[in-house]
Order: sequence, then structure tokens, then C-alpha cells
Amino acid sequence: MNLRDQYIEGARITRDVYERNPVVRVRGMYRSARRGSINDWLGRRLWAVLEPLHQTVADDAVPRDQRDYDDLVVDYALAIQESLLPLKRGGFGIGQKLVNLYMKDQWALRRLPEGVEPLLHAPLDRPVLSKLASVPRTWATWSKVEAQGPTAPEVVDYLAIQQRFRDYCRQPDAPFASAIELEQFIWTRI
Repeated sequence: MNLRDQYIEGARITRDVYERNPVVRVRGMYRSARRGSINDWLGRRLWAVLEPLHQTVADDAVPRDQRDYDDLVVDYALAIQESLLPLKRGGFGIGQKLVNLYMKDQWALRRLPEGVEPLLHAPLDRPVLSKLASVPRTWATWSKVEAQGPTAPEVVDYLAIQQRFRDYCRQPDAPFASAIELEQFIWTRI
């Protein structure tokens, strides 16, 4: 079974998951961050943050430039942090995980345009970070990472981690075409 199909089966997502009940999926993604569960109210609130990204994907308007794509992910992760922090339900670490899992869903469902896959970020969590020789101190406890804006040290370190995964995948003998494939492979081995 290929990595996309493994993910679809393991995550139990369907082609119409975001059309049928996106709040259930958002709640499932949050639960995968091992921060407990959230109620429908917070699920709807987080979906309200992600829904414009969903429209961006539907409109085939996902950036095709790495810097622009990085900015997109950071902006959405910070917006999710803004919704979670007052409730003490997470910050940028949880935000990036939700954004990146949403994009991973789109990758697995083959809804992203050609050329976007190499730009995708790996959803960071303990198993994925454990594959790095060293993890920046700011990301030692990924689920507690908070950032004070797009130029905060935590964001700079986050982008550097993503670049390390992309650099690995760009090596001539790398077995993965992208960081998202590498991340899925890591998860299939857990």
C-alpha cells in the first residue's frame, strides 16, 4: 500500500470529510496532538480558522513558492494559537500540527496541484522530532511551543526544522520525494 493510502486508512478520512463534517475531523486532528479532546464549540472555532485555507485549496491557490507557502503555514498556525491560548489548549506547536495535518489530508486525497508536495511541511510531534540529531531547545516540548509572531525564535526554529527535512528529501539517494512522505513513513513505523 502506498503512503497516501496508508494515511487515509490510518486516519480514517474519506473523500468528503471536509464537506460532510469538518468539525469532527478537526477534533480528531486535535486529539492526535495528545492534548486531550475538544468539544464541538472549539472544533467549530478552529474550523473557522482553517476554512479559508480549505477554500484556498479548492480554488487551486496554494502558493507554489517555498517562502510564500511557509508564510501561509505560519500565519494559519499563529491564528490557531490565537484561538487556543486564551483557553489554555495549546499554542503554535498545536497550531502547526493542525495546519499540517489538514494539508496532509489534502495531499493524501490528491487535492493539491502538481508541484506543491515538495513545499509541504511535516506535522511536528515527538516521534517526528526524535528523528533529528538535535532539536532546538524551543521545540523540546513541541506541544507547549508558543510564538509571539512570525519572526519569533520558535517560528524561526520551526522553519529551520522543516528545511532540514526538505534538505534530506532532496538528496539524490533519498527514498522520499517530500517531507510529508518522510513524516508518513515515520508514522507507519510507530
